Amino acid sequence: MVTVDVSSDALQKARESLQSFQSATTGLATRLSSHSDSSIESCAATLGHVADEIMQLEAKINQLDMEIQRISGDILKKQDERESLKEELPRLESDLASADRQVSILAQQLSALQAQASATDDPQQKQAILAQIAQTTSQLSSAKQKRSELQQRISDTKQRITNLDSTISTLRSERSRCVSDRDQKAQRLARLQRKHEQLESVFKSARGELGTMTAAAKSFESNASETMTRSISNIDKCIAQIDEYLNTDL
Repeated sequence: MVTVDVSSDALQKARESLQSFQSATTGLATRLSSHSDSSIESCAATLGHVADEIMQLEAKINQLDMEIQRISGDILKKQDERESLKEELPRLESDLASADRQVSILAQQLSALQAQASATDDPQQKQAILAQIAQTTSQLSSAKQKRSELQQRISDTKQRITNLDSTISTLRSERSRCVSDRDQKAQRLARLQRKHEQLESVFKSARGELGTMTAAAKSFESNASETMTRSISNIDKCIAQIDEYLNTDL
């Protein structure tokens, strides 16, 4: 009787172990699938984040390209304007030299006429000389006015050339800064694109492996459940037979 009791107890313990294993494996595939889905979502989110960064960088690079093009256009316009002023400057300086000569000639003529007027006592001759003096004085005033205007134009032209030189220098510095910024962003874009390709490849491989593992877990859970149920049923039959044997009078 003791041997039979031990056998029944051992079977009961075996049954409990099988039930414990069955409980542990139940839902395994579901839990694994949940973890798999979470991992896939996390990978997809990372890929999406990198893709967003790539789009933002591409947009910034496009903006910088347009800015560089605009600045280059402004530089060309300023350079053309500066060259036009430089070409105009010699003509203005030549006109100024002519105006100086004209002022000098008229001043000499006026001085000579004034001397003649002082030297003559003939009223008619003096009247004629005074008329010439008035005319020459007017011409001299006009010549001096023209000379003054030319001097101002030359001064303004030189100042505009200086200002344009400064503006062109500033624009070139700004363009260099934009080009440098664009190059840095282009290098980062290239790194991100490589990173995205690598992540995409890893993600594709991981998704395939997780799918295979989940499918295997589902198959294992299904087979294990059937095996455990069958084994527990067989053990229950054995225990029932033992109990029946114990309750039978010999």
